[in-house]
Parts: sequence; structure tokens; C-alpha cells
Amino acid sequence: MAKKNTSVALPGGLAGLVHAAQQQPQAAPTTSERSAVESASSLQKQAQSPASHSGQYTAESYREALAGGKSRWELFCEMGREYHRASNLGAVYIDRDLKRQLGQLRASSLGISTSAILSSIVAQFLLEHGDEVERTIHE
Repeated sequence: MAKKNTSVALPGGLAGLVHAAQQQPQAAPTTSERSAVESASSLQKQAQSPASHSGQYTAESYREALAGGKSRWELFCEMGREYHRASNLGAVYIDRDLKRQLGQLRASSLGISTSAILSSIVAQFLLEHGDEVERTIHE
């Protein structure tokens, strides 16, 4: 009996990447490569706000910006634009009424995706209430 080749249709650029990866022999990673991969993964674990991705806001710099006269809305919009540019957003499930309001906000002149808006809202909340969040986590 002849062995059948199975194929899987992959969308767009994934097929090319998979094909290229299958064609190139992979050497065992060296110690320096392993340490680079480990340090990269530890950096990813530390990424919890737009500050991690763009170096823009930490809790301290966020408070300084507020004290310096920036409004929460301006900071929210800046963070939303950063998340929109980063485009590493996941699926979100929200209430229908909230979705409608966020859809209206997305359609406004703000010009960022609903996921970026939600990421900005969550980041702003965590930056403003970081101490309370930490206490709750470690209770």
C-alpha cells in the first residue's frame, strides 16, 4: 500500500514560512542562543503594559504625566495608539452594550481598534490602581 502525503492548507504567508522552515536543516542551539532565548522569554513575561512594549509609561511615569498636566483622556489615547501600532492583541469577550459603545468610540476620530481601546483602558486602570492590584494578588 502506498503512503499518502497529507497536506494542510495554511493561510497566506504562513505556508511560505512553514515551507522555508521545513527546508532548512536546524542546528542544535548553542549556549549563547539558549541564553538569548531565555532572556527574551523573561522579557516577555515582564511585558504587562504599553511601557514594556514602547518604553513609554510605567506607573511612575504615568503619575508624573498626570502631575505634569496631561489629562487621563490624553494618556488613554496615547496608550491606545501604542497598542494599535503594536497589533499583538488577543480576543476579547464583553457585554453587548459595552461593545456598542466601544464600536461608536472606534468609529470616531480616535481611529484605533476596539481591542487597542480595551487594552488602553485596562493598562490605565492597572497603572492607577497598581498598589491595590498587587495587594490583592498577594493576599
